[in-house]
Amino acid sequence: MRLKDKAIIVTGGSRGMGRAYCLGLAREGAKVIVNYVSDEKAANDVVQEISQIGGEAHAFKADVGTKSDVQGMVDFAVDKFGKLDVLVSNAGLVHKEPLVEQTEETIDRIFHTNVKGNIFCTQVAAEQMMKQKEGKIILCASIVAVVGEPLLSVYTASKGAILAFMRSAALELSPHQIKVNCVLPGTTVTDMSRDVLADPIMKKALIDPIPLGRLGTPDDLVGIVLYLSSDEANWTTGQFFIVDGGHTTK
Repeated sequence: MRLKDKAIIVTGGSRGMGRAYCLGLAREGAKVIVNYVSDEKAANDVVQEISQIGGEAHAFKADVGTKSDVQGMVDFAVDKFGKLDVLVSNAGLVHKEPLVEQTEETIDRIFHTNVKGNIFCTQVAAEQMMKQKEGKIILCASIVAVVGEPLLSVYTASKGAILAFMRSAALELSPHQIKVNCVLPGTTVTDMSRDVLADPIMKKALIDPIPLGRLGTPDDLVGIVLYLSSDEANWTTGQFFIVDGGHTTK
């Protein structure tokens, strides 16, 4: 097992890509904290699935955009596992709306989770990892951090901020042997994207630019997270990894 006894937090771990990450990490031997903010049942379902395959997991409620919540989550992980090897900062929000119609409330809500959430998770995880003299932090952005998409201006700004933040964090934390990297998924079928994909015209427009001819699934993203969590990535930091079916090659 590549991750035997690694202690890992996955934010937004109760559904979508986060759920897939939790299950994939557990299959490789990791002990997992399944973070959620509202759906306790879904988080406990993931914990149960991990238990059924012989793994160890615990659900923990925390709003990643509130630093005290993040501190409580990291403290909980260390109390349960004695350490924190990896943090996968996956929690995020998406909002599709014309640029001129995006309200201040919407902007604050997206930046609260997508930007403040990644910063707070990195800060608090790094403090623990400094004590351990090593660790890995995996931030999750999107291909919109490097390509523009209409109706996603605020979401795009938040994901671009994550990518820029990752580079600085990786440089600052490298003397402590803390590796910081970022995953940029293409359009992936999750609960968050289901409403958009319900429109056949929009779905076709999203598939057409993808050379591999289909949208992603959460399982398509698991491999890169396993790599970045493992000892195979001990000389990898400050990098971003695009997993998008070839979309950004055009």
